[in-house]
Amino acid sequence: MRYRDLDRASTALAQALVAHGVRGGDVVAVALPRGFDLLVALVAVQRAGAAYVPLDPEDDSARRADM
Repeated sequence: MRYRDLDRASTALAQALVAHGVRGGDVVAVALPRGFDLLVALVAVQRAGAAYVPLDPEDDSARRADM
């Protein structure tokens, strides 16, 4: 993983989040296993001006829906 890769991927995802209506002050749930994709998602949410709630991807869907 290079910083350049993280920068490009997180910028693209942040732009997609904003295009889908994510704004500053919003909260975005993130349920991904640890790895590059999780890092990209967390940085992208912050770049979009939102906050994130990390969810355990191994929790059942009912628990994630409650959160």
